[in-house]
Amino acid sequence: MSRYGPSGRNSKTLGTCSLVHDAEQGARANDGTCHGSCLRTLRANSRRGSSLTFGQMKMLSRLLSLIVVACLWTGCSVASRSLAEWKPIGGPGPWAAPNQRAVLETRDYHVSVMADAQGHDERWRAPDGRTVDAWKACERLVDLLARTGELQRWPETQAHVYKVGALRLGPYRIYLVSVFPDVAILVPHDYGPLTNRSNADLVGWGERALGDRRIMNYIYYGTSVPSTSRAYWISADLGVPLTPVIVTADGGFRVAHSKIELIGQPGGAGLSVVRIR
Repeated sequence: MSRYGPSGRNSKTLGTCSLVHDAEQGARANDGTCHGSCLRTLRANSRRGSSLTFGQMKMLSRLLSLIVVACLWTGCSVASRSLAEWKPIGGPGPWAAPNQRAVLETRDYHVSVMADAQGHDERWRAPDGRTVDAWKACERLVDLLARTGELQRWPETQAHVYKVGALRLGPYRIYLVSVFPDVAILVPHDYGPLTNRSNADLVGWGERALGDRRIMNYIYYGTSVPSTSRAYWISADLGVPLTPVIVTADGGFRVAHSKIELIGQPGGAGLSVVRIR
């Protein structure tokens, strides 16, 4: 609270003006008892108080102008983002339900009215309208690996990210095959020596892939994985850490959980993943 009371310096000014008014009324009532010098002193004090208030008002006006600009900046950015049109990219993605595939959608929007900067969002959308941020879905999978200590066992590469440190490269190729709930299949893969090699030389250029800033591995998406005699699965939504899949006699695999069931069936160059439940 201001030392001048709840109203700060303005209350001081109002008090001074009140004294001037009372003194003038008293002077008239008492036939000029109060000397003119007294009134001049009070009026001078009043003018000094008013000048201080005017200075404060200028500062307040500048502050309000900054607040208005900030609100316009934020408000226009939010409006631009909310009005931006979502557009599908690529073909059908991971499973959203049996016989239903999610679609990857993207939108671009203006971040600021003060600069020509654009933002970019990507999400998974199920046929029934459910959506999930595509990059956050990947982030949650890597969070799960970190919580269970698996990520810390992955070797570090020579690539670094600001405020993150060295990127890790797990000995797997990662395939997001379901998003409602999320399920990723991890197929063992040997990337070779990690030193004196570029990122592209190590992991190539990911097509139909997302990722996370803590790992160099791409997170591929779709409903097929390479042929393998050994694989693992994880799910952030279901709280399932790195777990071996059930290998089937035909060279495929099975993922069984009370909320989802997936079968990897041999076909073509790899395994086609089918959602049963």
